[in-house]
Amino acid sequence: MNALSGREASIAACLCDTVVAPAGGLPPVAQTDAIAALDTTLSSGPAITRLGLRALLMGLELVPLALGEGARMRRLTAARRIVVLDRLRRGPLAGAMQALDAVLAFSYFGDAEVMRRLGYDAEMNAARGRALRDAEGRW
Repeated sequence: MNALSGREASIAACLCDTVVAPAGGLPPVAQTDAIAALDTTLSSGPAITRLGLRALLMGLELVPLALGEGARMRRLTAARRIVVLDRLRRGPLAGAMQALDAVLAFSYFGDAEVMRRLGYDAEMNAARGRALRDAEGRW
């Protein structure tokens, strides 16, 4: 990890698991490159974005304690995490939560195996495009 610490990556993985809730044959977040992709994206972005997301992740880890849940985010059951996140989505952090949800979903659904299981094979499409270019003599 370049942009995220181990703890931040663990928090992001927990939140990603909650946000995307892989089911129906989709791999769990831990079996994808979702968090590595998030880290790569953050590494190539502005420092202020990295700082903001890292602060948000650390804050979200502690929010359940402030809300009386009795444990940090990663220690809650999936059902309790959903309740906490839904509560945050209806409050002053709604915009930040929407952005975080999108970033986590993009990171997860951008994984090649996840895309293949959903019916999209990027490598096959690229190969088909290369073959078509060669056949038509383009570029």
